[in-house]
Amino acid sequence: MNLYFVRHGQTDWNASDRLQGQSDIPLNQTGIAQAESLRDQIRGRGLRFDVIYASPLQRVRKTAEIIADGQPVLIDHLLSERNAGQFEGGSPTALFDNEIDFLDPELNSSAFGVEPIREFHARAANFLQNLRHLYPGDATILIVSSNGLMKRFAMILQDLPAGNIPNFRNAEIYNFNIR
Repeated sequence: MNLYFVRHGQTDWNASDRLQGQSDIPLNQTGIAQAESLRDQIRGRGLRFDVIYASPLQRVRKTAEIIADGQPVLIDHLLSERNAGQFEGGSPTALFDNEIDFLDPELNSSAFGVEPIREFHARAANFLQNLRHLYPGDATILIVSSNGLMKRFAMILQDLPAGNIPNFRNAEIYNFNIR
């Protein structure tokens, strides 16, 4: 299966380095332009997708709709970004500089309303498993989501530890093949 992942276009919170999580922040003008540019790149490369999936968050959904260029977009709640609880709207470092290691699967903390890491990881794994059951091995699928979820997908697909995954850039396309 040929999977293409896209992180949503820029939002004002991205531009000011604020943690979005499941806060439903819209694309800004730069984000809209990024999505339009990516749509044009996809056209230029002649990429065609059997199906396009997106998170219900408006920044993701709007990016997907622009890229889809008229093709239907399937919304799946499993693609929502990790809920960062009380840390949403603040600096991303606040979540990770806390006394609690929110990436530790053994601790699996839900303190401050943060979605436990094992639940977040399970959502990502369930989504990928669903794709394997729904589509043939030669399917080409576009998944538009958020940075945290894309990192989870990369960890699962490449069997990498959390610390080895860089941030994904806004409105850029990444390709993974799965069997």
